[in-house]
Amino acid sequence: MLAELELELDSPQLSVRNSSNLQGFLMSVIDKSYAGVLHEEGRHPYSQFLWDGRGGAPGSEASGKLVWHIQTLNEEAYRQMILPMLQVDHFRLKKDTLDVAVKKSTLRMVRNRELMEEFYGRDSSHTFQLNFLTPASFKSHGEYLFFPNPDLVFHSLMEKYSSSWKEPGKEESMEMCDEDTLRELTEGSRILRYNLRTVPFPMEKIHMIGFVGSIRLRLSGPGTMARFARMLFRFGEFSGVGIKTGMGMGAMRMREL
Repeated sequence: MLAELELELDSPQLSVRNSSNLQGFLMSVIDKSYAGVLHEEGRHPYSQFLWDGRGGAPGSEASGKLVWHIQTLNEEAYRQMILPMLQVDHFRLKKDTLDVAVKKSTLRMVRNRELMEEFYGRDSSHTFQLNFLTPASFKSHGEYLFFPNPDLVFHSLMEKYSSSWKEPGKEESMEMCDEDTLRELTEGSRILRYNLRTVPFPMEKIHMIGFVGSIRLRLSGPGTMARFARMLFRFGEFSGVGIKTGMGMGAMRMREL
């Protein structure tokens, strides 16, 4: 089960530079034993990011709003993170000495079977636009890379999808990161155009370099691959893509063209 909680916030001083501290507050509301499991196993069945639309274009969906998105990738994470946050109407970021009020909460959920039903039951376009809302970056062979090469995007999403099925006490699993499928997706993908720029993402003591903007991607080959890519992109709207998605990086949205 995929879930997204949108919290419209009221705090004049809060901005995207506080994103990593929002993660810290989120960790403070969950059960300590569950937090320990996440830390020990290195799993991240969630993502979160802050979208600041207070300076956005008039008429845009987020114009004038400051919205914290909390997204979970399985039922356990939903129970541990989103359910407690639904009860929060204000909170304080101690590191930043900021008081934050929650003006409005909106919850949306997508069952895993809905993704599979869409995969099997609806034809897909072969052209997609991927919008990267917060700085995205990848780590490969010990290097940080900040360009959305298709192999990096698909590999990241496939790994996150596989990991999302691993819940404490459950043996059910879904191994999505298959090398042959990854190669077929990558070799059949072509970037038609892009509008990207590099930006720093502030953390505790450093700034990570990432990219924001959009790419238009075209997939050749059978419709099965296009439908598979679409399913990964829809999943990516909840998981984020690349590194540090739990701290606010890598938020993405997909548009099927």
